[in-house]
Amino acid sequence: MSTVLRFIAWVLGKAWRWGVRTVRAIAAYARRYWRVVWRWIERGVPFVTIAEWIMRSLGIG
Repeated sequence: MSTVLRFIAWVLGKAWRWGVRTVRAIAAYARRYWRVVWRWIERGVPFVTIAEWIMRSLGIG
């Protein structure tokens, strides 16, 4: 779970890039589906790619 929290912190730091609403949506998704996000991180998927996958799945990216 700590790796997912690190991802969420990284995403929150990108508010200047994607906007507050998008960042909050990504963080909420990561909290809700933390096991999926954790598996992606464990497989070595970069944070940027994970964020883009989440944005696409939410229809905001």
